Amino acid sequence: MVEPQALAFSRQEQFPALPRVRRDLVSVEQKQGDTIHYVIKDPLTFRYFKIAREEMFVLSLLDGRTSPEEISLSYLEEFGVKASGETIGRFVQRLGEAGLLDGHQAGRPAYGVAFGSDGRKTSLFHKLTMVRIKAFNPDQLFNFMIKPLGFFFNRYFIAVASLSIIVAAAALAWQWGRLGSEMDALLYLHYTPAFVSISLFVVVLHEFAHGLTCKYFGGQVTEIGFLLIYFNPALYCNVSDAWLFEKRSNRLWVVFAGGFFEAFILSLAAIIWSIAPPASLYSTICLIVIAVSGVKTLFNLNPFIKLDGYYFLSDYLEIPNLRGKSFSFVKSQIFGRLRGEDVNTKNFTPREQIVYWSYAALALPFTTALILLMVWKLGNSLISKYGDAGLLILAVILLILLGDVLVGAATRTYKLVRGT
Repeated sequence: MVEPQALAFSRQEQFPALPRVRRDLVSVEQKQGDTIHYVIKDPLTFRYFKIAREEMFVLSLLDGRTSPEEISLSYLEEFGVKASGETIGRFVQRLGEAGLLDGHQAGRPAYGVAFGSDGRKTSLFHKLTMVRIKAFNPDQLFNFMIKPLGFFFNRYFIAVASLSIIVAAAALAWQWGRLGSEMDALLYLHYTPAFVSISLFVVVLHEFAHGLTCKYFGGQVTEIGFLLIYFNPALYCNVSDAWLFEKRSNRLWVVFAGGFFEAFILSLAAIIWSIAPPASLYSTICLIVIAVSGVKTLFNLNPFIKLDGYYFLSDYLEIPNLRGKSFSFVKSQIFGRLRGEDVNTKNFTPREQIVYWSYAALALPFTTALILLMVWKLGNSLISKYGDAGLLILAVILLILLGDVLVGAATRTYKLVRGT
């Protein structure tokens, strides 16, 4: 730490000023128990960063005139601990790499938490199993829709929808045998157009529910598009602005809204189906809605796939990038111990350690099983069409998709064996 008398030197000669933080950034203070942190939004790239109170203090002093040493002194006065000018400089450099300073363009997320990315290098396979294609900006459309649809956000609608879901569950359980036999009757190709069109309609309602709820609580919704997740097509609505909501309950409602509204649609379809004549047009349409929404709901609620269930869990635990952080933490702990290193866990609270170990222990077997199932289905299809050549094609595809993962694993194993 620089002694106070060092301030007698000229700033131009001894203490060059640090760059200024961008004035268009949006920041919100949030509390988690006794801990205060800040969420920063970059309105140009629509990226979000989570930083601690101490880091926000440094950020607030970046006015283009203050030197690292002056910030160090202010930091000592505020928190009673030392932060060297060199440490301040490295922090500011990473802010610049993230594009948060005047005159700096954003690179990869370089500091704090850039939501949606944990900063790790991802494999080609991972990129292909989570492909997003932006379609349009729905913000103006949602601005137009939110007022006339305001009744969907009052307690009376929530109570009616919840009651409808309970009644529908009872009706489906009561007529389970009929449901199964009529579902079997839908397994014909001529029902494919109906399944596709109804699926698209239900998915649009689901994503609009997310977006409109985010808009209702004051957020921006700037992106709707197509999603290819584990080679299955879907739609998505980017509601990352919910990270700026001070109340965690509002953030959770944004994530919960899509599944809740889809469950309400399913319940209406189930009630109509239960009283409609079998094999009628109304009954068939409702039956398809039940089939589509039932499968989607089970898929969406899975916390090990980056859909509603995962983001709800992540928001509830207030740990962004839960999956990436869990795998990174467990990997560093396991490989560090195998190499005989003194593994440091001081940067993680006991709660975080329990969450990371628990999530990784459950998510890894599920992800492995899902990937093996995909490989098995692809292999069966290729071998049935091309015979032995199909096996070779499968091997080439896997080598292309997983090559960097396998090389990384082999490298880590080699270093581990060499170090023992």
